[in-house]
Amino acid sequence: EELSSDSCSSITETHINNACKLLESIWECKEADYLKIDEEDTFGNKSFFNCKMCNTRFLTGVRESHLKLHHNLSYGHYKNRFGDTNEIILHSCYLCKQEVFWDRISFQKHLSSHNKTLPDY
Repeated sequence: EELSSDSCSSITETHINNACKLLESIWECKEADYLKIDEEDTFGNKSFFNCKMCNTRFLTGVRESHLKLHHNLSYGHYKNRFGDTNEIILHSCYLCKQEVFWDRISFQKHLSSHNKTLPDY
């Protein structure tokens, strides 16, 4: 049976929506979680991105996924339009000395390259 272009579109949209939901659940902080984070006092959360499009503050580690999923923009296009809206503090990895954004999401992404978790670190 041959699929029409309409059915292919809906399959593609469904797949994209499911992928977006998965990415959000893995990498983005939920709004309720923002209120629970005592931001600057937490070891793992010292680097932030301020989205000027929706006036929301995020951990730097979700900057690209937030811009792509919620505003359909790359970080490069966003930066050209709004400038640098980051509050960046870098941490030098104790294992390899690479500089990593100082937020728990960036740490977790980086530490996975060492087969470590944040508690192991």
